Amino acid sequence: MASPHVAGAVALMFQKKPDLTNDQIRNALQNSVRTDSDMGTLPNDEWGFGKLNAFAAVEALAGAAPNTPAPSPNLLAPPGEIGGLALQPPPFMAFSPGLLQLVETPAGREYAAVVRRHVHEVRHLIRSNRRVAVYWRRLGGAQFVQELLDTAAAPDRLLPVEVNGKPVINGLRQLLAALKKYGSAALSRDIDRYGEKLEMLPGMSLDHLLEQLRVAE
Repeated sequence: MASPHVAGAVALMFQKKPDLTNDQIRNALQNSVRTDSDMGTLPNDEWGFGKLNAFAAVEALAGAAPNTPAPSPNLLAPPGEIGGLALQPPPFMAFSPGLLQLVETPAGREYAAVVRRHVHEVRHLIRSNRRVAVYWRRLGGAQFVQELLDTAAAPDRLLPVEVNGKPVINGLRQLLAALKKYGSAALSRDIDRYGEKLEMLPGMSLDHLLEQLRVAE
């Protein structure tokens, strides 16, 4: 079922550019798909335009003309008010009850706040710092992000312990070390505080993570 994945990709796109048009969304999704030789002539009834590549679709927006700044949804924010804004879960959360339950736990809300606090800085470092970019590619960052989206849509799905034949844990540690070295003091402090917890994610499912957070309450 592709709908949860597409909805998640569109939510990420709106976070980056809140005033996207339907045509811009459609073009970004269609122009960033992954294709294989056994798909036949595309588009077709079986594969459409190809396989969704959420990370590439979001990155494709980098060259678009800047839009007027506007409040954007926080992907991991629970319902309620944050920063004075009344927020609702973005569309793809409706397909992932487990993710909603995750951010309803105290620890889940804390981790979501950390993500919101640093997501833009981390994205900037990946784009602008050569050392960080190298470790991001070694980790297989784009594929790992895709796996995170897949896991959000299927809570019993395990996050991979390897990407492209390389242990995720090694790449994750190298990336965190680079982010700590070149990032802000606030990012460095949070990596010290939460880095070991992040390293526990490979091989874990959303259901398992939720169970651990509830036990810790």
